[in-house]
Amino acid sequence: MILIVISSSPVIDNLYEQGIETALNLADAEIDVSVLIEGEFLNCVEANPQCTGAKKLGQCKLYEVSVYSQSKVDLPFVKAIDTANLQQQASKIVVF
Repeated sequence: MILIVISSSPVIDNLYEQGIETALNLADAEIDVSVLIEGEFLNCVEANPQCTGAKKLGQCKLYEVSVYSQSKVDLPFVKAIDTANLQQQASKIVVF
């Protein structure tokens, strides 16, 4: 499984969009991929679940890409999980 970690701020730049697009492209190619949100991206989603970053992240559910965070957020498709265990399961980790 490839783990895409999205931690960049959606307010400062659009690097997070590249992370989401990478996850969607991998899923479209039928490669096992999951997304972990943390850092500034997670802070933005926690503060405003309707922000642009959260809406774009919602595309992952269309491709059946699992989305995780280390804390519970107000988005039904994001699961809270122990991130250390998730990172151990990944064969590759890519950070955006």
